Amino acid sequence: MFAVSSSRTMANARFKVSNPHKELDPVAKSELPSVVMLRSEVIEMERLAERRRQAAKEIESANAILRKFSVGSQNQRLAIIVSRICKALGVHPAEVMSERRNKQVVKARHAIMYWAIRQTRFSLPQVGHRLGRKDHTTVMHGVAAHRKRRANDGRYLRPAR
Repeated sequence: MFAVSSSRTMANARFKVSNPHKELDPVAKSELPSVVMLRSEVIEMERLAERRRQAAKEIESANAILRKFSVGSQNQRLAIIVSRICKALGVHPAEVMSERRNKQVVKARHAIMYWAIRQTRFSLPQVGHRLGRKDHTTVMHGVAAHRKRRANDGRYLRPAR
């Protein structure tokens, strides 16, 4: 409902839109850095939101894997191993099932792999599948790494099998 009185004002309006910095007063020029900072903060917030969505997906897939533990005595034994080690090391079971690789989660995952091979009748591929679709060679490495870490601590563990 705004009427433009002449073509000259329309040309000025186009000039102002195409050259926003030329027509700004000193107060508006001083506000430009804050606008840039605001944009960078919005971008960072969007990145954090994407990370949270990704973490939620990982946790949901890990919870789906944990639900499989409810059937069978070997699965229940593995569920007990997972819960005890996670409680002792302060890690959530969903983190063990995820693809995260921070130090505490890896320690817990390796310990679970060692004790799962020791205490259950699962094969290496079966343990790997139940711990977030890991390969059997990953389980072999986890078992060896846990034994080596414990040996460095002065606790020598016997071979898993």
